[in-house]
Amino acid sequence: CLLSRGLGDVYKRQAVYMALLGPSGFTELGELIIQQSNYASKKISEIEGAKTCFDTIYFKEFLINFDDSQLTVSEINEELRKRNIFGGKDLSIEYPELGQCSLYCITEIHTRQDIENLIHNLNEIIS
Repeated sequence: CLLSRGLGDVYKRQAVYMALLGPSGFTELGELIIQQSNYASKKISEIEGAKTCFDTIYFKEFLINFDDSQLTVSEINEELRKRNIFGGKDLSIEYPELGQCSLYCITEIHTRQDIENLIHNLNEIIS
């Protein structure tokens, strides 16, 4: 049983979190995530060598293509890890037709400073 494996506590914490948010809190949370993920995708795509793969509004996840950077996603992520930053999921193996593409995810736990730090470091790495 999943509950006997300690997942019951996880479900309880999630229920408390959702109850504390309330209906208007969910709306605000969703708007924050949309704002932050679209801000991040826009700013990253302004870096020379990086571009978004789709022109749309994002909720949490978005793809960044690094083909023009002359670096692989693996190389970029390795450099980010040296700076204690986890990069996006490398999709180049599962989806080679997308090129050097990486899946990034921004949620409510990411602050504006976290995003700015990612943008700054990506800019240093690929420029």
